[in-house]
Amino acid sequence: MTAPENAAGATPQPPHYLDGHALVRPKKVALICGERTLTYAELNARARRVANALSELGVKAGDRVAVMAYNSIELIEITSGLSKLSAIAVLLNYRLRENEVAYIINDCQAKVAIVGPELVGVVNQARAQVQGEVVYIAIEGEVEAGWRGYEDLLATASEDVPPGESGLGSTMSYTSGTTGKPKGAYRPRGVPVSDVIRLIQVFELAEPDVHLLAGPYYHSAPSFFVSLHMLLGATLVIQPRYDPVDALKLIERHKITTTFMAPTLLQRLCDVPDDVFARHDSSALRSIILGGAPCPHVLKVRAIERFGECLWEFYGATETAIVTLLRPEDQLRKSGSCGKVGPGQEIRLLDPAGKEVPEGVPGEMWARNSWLAEYL
Repeated sequence: MTAPENAAGATPQPPHYLDGHALVRPKKVALICGERTLTYAELNARARRVANALSELGVKAGDRVAVMAYNSIELIEITSGLSKLSAIAVLLNYRLRENEVAYIINDCQAKVAIVGPELVGVVNQARAQVQGEVVYIAIEGEVEAGWRGYEDLLATASEDVPPGESGLGSTMSYTSGTTGKPKGAYRPRGVPVSDVIRLIQVFELAEPDVHLLAGPYYHSAPSFFVSLHMLLGATLVIQPRYDPVDALKLIERHKITTTFMAPTLLQRLCDVPDDVFARHDSSALRSIILGGAPCPHVLKVRAIERFGECLWEFYGATETAIVTLLRPEDQLRKSGSCGKVGPGQEIRLLDPAGKEVPEGVPGEMWARNSWLAEYL
């Protein structure tokens, strides 16, 4: 396998990581959703088709493509295809209303909007407020006027290496906008490979892992841990929308080893009645990674009683990635702690004047690292 051709004088780019997986582990199952599966060879071929189809529509490196859908195999195909073009996937919260959808499409200057079947209606309503030319693609279902069909585009697209493939694309996550308009945060320079490797090592992730995508992929934390596992060539089990009993069934059926959950998801999992919980084998689960909000001590106690000492908790933000990390053995021993400094992070605790506070004195946490996001 050779690196894609580049313009004369340009440094050759290494193959996309999916090309490597398709070569080394072509028959390994990459994605599972319900009864559907996709091997790494199949995922790579589909991602190439996505990349080439979007390239034919004029999408280039650095361009933004808005994607609004529930968790699905297609959602992973699309973001993988965009990364092959070095384009930026702008993942939209599927709970947004039409004016909020229009604002983000306008703000990020999306060239294309790809939408799941349940959400075509709200995006259709948003179109009147969208400025500029945007190509609208429906992932499945009947194609409405003014829309393209996702499978129709892929059916005629090539499986060849996309033009200019580099695998340096990224996702852009919009902040919640609680104190103003949402802001698009992304990393135009990517993330240093050494920092990614260190993070994988810290969380003790590995290629044999089977990871459950339980939370919404549009959120920066679930999508981040999906990316780490896919880089390793692990298997991803996709839950379209979270249900705690269904999650237990998936954990047992697929022998799930790792998952990310916001505390509210873990709360619902622990609220499953004891008799229902006892029907499902969760012994393969060795890592429940928590983030997105503080996890109450009482919830940690309940989770450890059910799943054992497998909780990892991190503190961070869309813009900062993982700032601090609390390991499983410290969850109860260090109650209330946000953990130790994460890989590649530099932390300072400052007073209101911007001066570093003495040890033992509270201060505002400031972080600096090699993968801080920028705002659009």
